Amino acid sequence: MDPKLFGTNAAGTGVDYVVATPGLFDANSTTRSGAFGFLSLGDGGRISFNLSSAASSLGGLYLYIGEVGDNGELAAGRIEVSDKPVPVPEPASLILIGLGLLGLTGVRRKQKA
Repeated sequence: MDPKLFGTNAAGTGVDYVVATPGLFDANSTTRSGAFGFLSLGDGGRISFNLSSAASSLGGLYLYIGEVGDNGELAAGRIEVSDKPVPVPEPASLILIGLGLLGLTGVRRKQKA
């Protein structure tokens, strides 16, 4: 899987808000340069939104999905709503997890030798 999908940041782990504009209905997908306004989640991709205030359905709350490319793929999705925030890993936590995994790999290699 491509770690850097269209509309994601340089690491492919978040939204690039210069390219993807999730607050606007302005997407333009083209095979030429100039595509903008959307982001690709890839096959089986996920995105989570932690809202900073209660959402009201009185003014309309919309989530649009689409599929482009005429490549046989189908738009499919599932929406889950929860009152519990989605945990967002902090960079320091990711570094510690990575170091722990490297240490575990080193221990396993020593045991095999």
